[in-house]
Amino acid sequence: MKNNICAKMNYFDKCCDEEAIKLLFFLNRYGSINRAARALGLSYSKAWNIIDGMKNFIYVGQMKRGGRLGGGTKLSEDALNLLKKWLACYRRIYGVKFGEIYPEYRKNFIYYRGSHDVVFNKLIEMLESSGVLVEVEWVGSLAGLSSLAVGESDMTGIHTIDKSFENSNVEMLKMYGLERKVAIVRGYERLQCFFSRKPSSNLADILESTIKGEQTIALRPPATGTRLLFNVLLRKYLKERGIDERAVKLKAIELNTHESVAEAVNRQEADIGIGIAYLSKKYNLRYIPILWERFDFVFSLESVSLDLVKNFANMVKDREFLSLLKDSDGYRIPEDIGEIILL
Repeated sequence: MKNNICAKMNYFDKCCDEEAIKLLFFLNRYGSINRAARALGLSYSKAWNIIDGMKNFIYVGQMKRGGRLGGGTKLSEDALNLLKKWLACYRRIYGVKFGEIYPEYRKNFIYYRGSHDVVFNKLIEMLESSGVLVEVEWVGSLAGLSSLAVGESDMTGIHTIDKSFENSNVEMLKMYGLERKVAIVRGYERLQCFFSRKPSSNLADILESTIKGEQTIALRPPATGTRLLFNVLLRKYLKERGIDERAVKLKAIELNTHESVAEAVNRQEADIGIGIAYLSKKYNLRYIPILWERFDFVFSLESVSLDLVKNFANMVKDREFLSLLKDSDGYRIPEDIGEIILL
């Protein structure tokens, strides 16, 4: 009898390996790819790769990137039947239900989707040294908030401004419906600037040459805080001079990180770029300052414990990290760094 059961298990392995079946189990339990991946100790991207692989032999079901605790995934009837058969075989072989021996929810993994920042890499190192694995995807502030709002990620980093060039991080969280759902850890300040290989007299000269299409500009993608800053800056300039937006002849390339923007200007792939001033020295570029902005961290309280948030806040205030900030050009430390805000 046991050999027959093992034969069935081998059959499952040929068409769908054990890891894939386990992922189906947690997808069915949680209705969320993010939570299912965390329960198995997988990265979000690996979970998606497994789902894509299963599509070669079975219709898995409705899979959406995101979804808040039940709204993101729904297994197909075929996938459910496959799962039920596998679970039955598992119980007959091992004498225990699969779900009874597996941890309900693992908390040693964080999926970060948000704004790119250079010194944040040090905080990632500190998190991982404490036993928390971190998967990072640099998608920008607004895309990061969208991911957090639909339950796709656990943490994001944001820096946003309003029309008056004032920090709007908290207001932006409210716009995305994240009140009572997130914790904010106050971060540091960064200087945003325009990069250039040549001397530029002022912001007006840069914007004038940009709207005329006389220079190629390296920009971050639309869903980023830096692109939001550029758009606000450009609209203000156009409004003050009575220039119609349709007259703008923008020659631009889009790049995913501040580092790649600075590198593009250095390699002469672009004439100017917008990004954090810290990188100007590394890439031997001149810079024209735009403004100091607040870079804050936001955690989903549905997938991250408050204890972990507090530990991270302590890391932000850690003497070693503060020393790094002090020694990094284009960064400065506000009085409320590391403060936790619950909306």
